[in-house]
Formats: sequence, structure tokens, C-alpha cells
Amino acid sequence: MNAFGENWCPSETTRLVARILAKKQKMVKERCVSEKMLLIEELQSHLEDEDNEKRERTEADIAGLHRFYPKHLEVPDHKDLLTLFSQVACNGFTMEDDELSHIGTAVYPDVALINHSCLPTVIVTYNGTSAEVRAVQDMKPGDEVLISYIDLLYPTDDRNNRLRECYYFTCDCLECKTKSKDKAKLKVRKQRDPIEPHLVNNMIRYARNTKLLKPMKHQLSFCKCILDSVAPPSELLEMCEQSLEKMGAVFDDSNVYMLHMMYQAMGVCIYMQDADGAIRYGEKILKPYSKLYPPYSLNVSSMYLKMGRIYMTMERHSEGITALKEAMAVMEVAHGKNHPFLRDLRKEIGQK
Repeated sequence: MNAFGENWCPSETTRLVARILAKKQKMVKERCVSEKMLLIEELQSHLEDEDNEKRERTEADIAGLHRFYPKHLEVPDHKDLLTLFSQVACNGFTMEDDELSHIGTAVYPDVALINHSCLPTVIVTYNGTSAEVRAVQDMKPGDEVLISYIDLLYPTDDRNNRLRECYYFTCDCLECKTKSKDKAKLKVRKQRDPIEPHLVNNMIRYARNTKLLKPMKHQLSFCKCILDSVAPPSELLEMCEQSLEKMGAVFDDSNVYMLHMMYQAMGVCIYMQDADGAIRYGEKILKPYSKLYPPYSLNVSSMYLKMGRIYMTMERHSEGITALKEAMAVMEVAHGKNHPFLRDLRKEIGQK
């Protein structure tokens, strides 16, 4: 570990590519279930669209592949490796637990064929190593199956910036055309004298440029910002509180940039074992989340789970059970009633 410094372990993308190459090396003739319609090597690559920063990351991942797997893999030439890494980057899925903490990355070629919409008709969840797709809207035969590639909390411009950055397209779904939720997502604090538009725009620019406010496909697990930071948790919490105070002069508490910063602050509180602080932020987040996210959102169910479990540790059992049941109502649709997460959650509720 010390010999490699920070690069003592191959990246998650490198490990996934290594598994793909190992499978090909075994010359398995039978296609796996997810490759019945499309092989991994047939997935779309956006290699020609990648900027220098992404190309440098890919080159570092390739170097890691050669460093950590030299004796175990038959590695293709450099051009083919660049293509494979690009295919994985554009078509990979982030696997998470019931609280949306990151578990790993996987490629499911059949699921990768599903197009994106900011008004998804289905949701992808995971059961072991299998991906499962379930409807979250009423659908008729012939309706297109659509998933979301990104976190849908953010306003239209932010979502499309993220899509262009990661997937090289702009969404033209009904929500992106009408921007019907943008006003609520960018809600400004009510004051006797209306806040000048240029002050609102300046604060939006501030929020977008704040490191802890970078939108993700799903919001990061609570402790990741802490583990990736050289600052102590107390300093990170102070940074969150200072940003909230600054933005709060212009934004309503239900503004998505306020919500995201509260989420980060809640994560730091959990890391510091400050249950009261975590609950204080969580209670501000839950109601706006339920309004701003689409129905049956895992972001909503994961927040209810976190809150329910924290309530339980504080012996606020009635509030804990209520929150866990709210999470269960979403998860029964998104995961299916027989998913292991649901079986465990019923036991969790029953034990209380």
C-alpha cells in the first residue's frame, strides 16, 4: 500500500473492466442473461466526445489495469482499452444499498438500452448482482420504458449540464421543455421587498460553484465527502453552516441548493454521531424531497430510512416506526414486496 501511495488500489472502473476482460478470457460461449440482447462490446462508446480531463482519468485507469493485473489478464491493445473504458463509463450503473450508500459499479447491457427521461416510467433496483426494472407509473402496451440517468432533484439547466457532461446529450422530455418544477426548486425566500433578480442569479452561480453542491446521479453516501476531505468533520460542518447562512439570505429552505447543503450537513452530523443535529437537518429535508422528487423515488425512501433509524437510536420509537413505514411504502413499489431489503425492514419494524 505504501509503495503506491494514494494509488494503492485500482479504481472501481478498472476493477470492473478487469472482470469483463477475465470473463472474455474464459471464452464463455453462453451469453449471460443481461447480454441476451446486446454484448458489452456492442455498447455505445463516446470516446471521440471525451475531453482531455476524462481522457487523462482513463489513461490513469489503464495504467492501473497494467499495474495490478499484469499476470492475470490478456489485455487488448490501447485503442480497444480506451473504447472499453468509455463504454463502461457511459453505460455503467451505480449499485447502492437501501440508504443509497455506494456498493459498486456494474454493466447490464440490456438495461443500458433504456433511454433517459426526467419523468421516468420505471426504476432500476438491484437484488444481489441482478438488476430489476419496475414501473413507477401506470403504463399501457406500447409506452416507452424510460429511466433516469441522473439525480432529478435539480432544476432543468443543472440536469442537462450533467447529462451533457456524462452522457453527451440534452434531454427533451416534457419536464425539460416546460420546466414546470423549476420555480419550486429555485424558490426564493419571501421578504417584504422582493429580492432583485440579479441577486438571485448571483446566488445561483455561487451555489453551482460550491464544491459540496456538485450534483450527482444519486447524492453521495453521507460520509464520502468527509472521507475524501482533508478537513476535519467539525470544519466541514462549519463550511456547510456558513454556506447555508449565505444562501439562506436569498433562498427559501426548500430551495434545492439549500436542501443539498443540508443533506451534506446531516451526513457530517451522522459521522460525528450527533443524532440531534442529523435529525434537525433531516426534518427540514423530508417534506421538500417528497414534493420535488418524482413518485416512488429512492432518494425519498432512503431519507425516511435514515431518519427512522436515527429516531430509533434516540428511543423516539413512534416517530421511527412512522418514518420506516413511509420508506417501506415507496420501496414496495420500487423494489418489489419480496425484495430482501423489504424482508429486513419488516423485521426491523417488528422488533420495535
